[in-house]
Amino acid sequence: MIPDQKIREIIDTARIEEVIGDFVTLKKAGINFKALSPFANEKTPSFVVSPVKQIFKDFSSGLGGNVVTFVMEHEGMSFIEAIRWLAQKYNIELEEIEYSDEAIESKKKTDSLYIINQFAQKHYSHTLAESEEGRAIGLSYLKERGFTQKTIDSFQLGYAPKGATLLKSALKKGYKEELLKELGLVNNYKQDFFRERVIFPIHSIADKTIGFGGRIMSGEKKIAKYINSPESEIYNKSKVLYGAYQAKKSIRVNDNCILVEGYTDVISLHQNGIENVVASSGTALTIEQIRLIKRYTENITILYDGDAAGIKAATRGIELVLTEGLNVKICILPNKEDPDSYVRNNGASSLSNHLEKESKDFILFKTSLLLDEAKNDPIKKATLIKEIIQTIAKISDPIKRSVYIKECANRFETKESLINSEINKLIRVDIAKTENNQRKSTSAPAAPTEEELMIAEAAASKEDTIKPTQKTKGSPQEIDILRILILFGDKDYNTEGMKIAHYVFSNIMDVFDEIKTQHIKTIITTIYNDIADNKFLSFNDYCNHSDSDIRTLAVQFIGNDFEYSYNWNEKLNYPLQSQKPPEENYVKDAESSVKRFRLTKIEQLERVNQEKLKEAQKYGNTEDLIKILKVQMEIQKLRKAITDDLGMEGAK
Repeated sequence: MIPDQKIREIIDTARIEEVIGDFVTLKKAGINFKALSPFANEKTPSFVVSPVKQIFKDFSSGLGGNVVTFVMEHEGMSFIEAIRWLAQKYNIELEEIEYSDEAIESKKKTDSLYIINQFAQKHYSHTLAESEEGRAIGLSYLKERGFTQKTIDSFQLGYAPKGATLLKSALKKGYKEELLKELGLVNNYKQDFFRERVIFPIHSIADKTIGFGGRIMSGEKKIAKYINSPESEIYNKSKVLYGAYQAKKSIRVNDNCILVEGYTDVISLHQNGIENVVASSGTALTIEQIRLIKRYTENITILYDGDAAGIKAATRGIELVLTEGLNVKICILPNKEDPDSYVRNNGASSLSNHLEKESKDFILFKTSLLLDEAKNDPIKKATLIKEIIQTIAKISDPIKRSVYIKECANRFETKESLINSEINKLIRVDIAKTENNQRKSTSAPAAPTEEELMIAEAAASKEDTIKPTQKTKGSPQEIDILRILILFGDKDYNTEGMKIAHYVFSNIMDVFDEIKTQHIKTIITTIYNDIADNKFLSFNDYCNHSDSDIRTLAVQFIGNDFEYSYNWNEKLNYPLQSQKPPEENYVKDAESSVKRFRLTKIEQLERVNQEKLKEAQKYGNTEDLIKILKVQMEIQKLRKAITDDLGMEGAK
């Protein structure tokens, strides 16, 4: 484990312009540098590096962060891998904390599993290329599928012959049989698990071999056509998408991920220049796979076979995708075609044209299917309306949701208000269930209260008439900072890409420790962590936040429950200036809020410093007294600058 102080030393030493300059041609632009985006395809440079702030911002892809973020995103590394890479670049010796004996053994085992899988991959690739059986059966099959040697090498394809060749070779190398069994490479009968199969190595997003898929070549009908490695310490199929490592850059550039079903679909499309493609390998999409895609794009196009089974497969797991806020399109191929056969028979340009013309928004695609199924049967039509309502309810963005409500109301010839009402009921129930499950997980027996259900409904419908009665504890200035972050944090502060949240955090972090209300500090920290992950949540996102405290605050702030009190000036000597409502004037609102917040914290510091001053005067410590007086003068300057800005002459 690398100590925190060593990580900080590495980050402080690394110069972002030097590191990024190793990968991108930077050109000076005032105090910053500019370049073409390394994450997107663009003609006009929109990638900006700030040496002063030691951050980068890519306006094409939306990515941004510090030097570690760049290395992680560009090289597909984990945080620790990026730190080690930077340490090596700057010749910083890593002083890693010693692991416990158990931790050392666990790490050794994990490393061994990766090493064995890498050995297996090379063994299969060598067998494909060099053995008589591999060339005659495996290589001839791949060539028949039209795969070039470059493609075979790129995806590290291989062949597993009959017998136990892998087991024998591995034992000769000194690898442990129990680890080979754990990885599913050999069985309990001292045979190789994969036999007489073309091998498709499965890679992690960081390009480590974590598992294998195998296609049978013998033609026996009783044997499964495809088999995969069992799950292990390093392979969890619900977290992996086949081809993700090879596709991630193209997904960013095209701002779209094409999802297919099988290994050969991915390889065939990739070979034909359509590289932003991954496969779910025949399983329904999981939340982890969806979030993996979301790291690179918010747009998914599902490309499946044109038969009934293909259409059914294309609709599996879509509600999870909608829940995560991604945009989903469906593209169905002509009957009896799959992506691999279509591109081989018709070419890449034909498939690209088909994707462009035939990709349909998922909700509207499903609506059309349901309408065809219902025909003129009113009872069946009512049932299908309920089904489409359940799908729309999964969309977290209320603006998108309202568009679909309008469209579906027109198509089903029913009232928008009726659909909207039913959707709000479903959302309310989902929120109540989530909160109830959270209580159960913490051994809290109480069911959701009526008030909590009302708050949840307000969060879903954005109605201002329902207000929580529980007030948030904390000073008015602390609560006001939360109001700004939740209502306006994702909005632009200026034309240079700075968000309101950026402005707030850049101006409060030096006094952050002076927040005395732990509840407020925890919520602000949660929001800060989202911003650090480049997640700028909208007000609507906060209304549906997983943290019930944040969700409640969002409802509170948008309603009438949060207003400046009539005696604000009398109580706190902070006069309200004549201005537009905050939702129309959020930049000045944010600036004013931050200044008031800073003023209270600076006054807290001043009070603490005055106590120190009294102590120094009491005990006659001249050296300490001079230091404290200097600090006091700086504090007074800061306070005066803020009070002048706020028009608070004579305020203390």
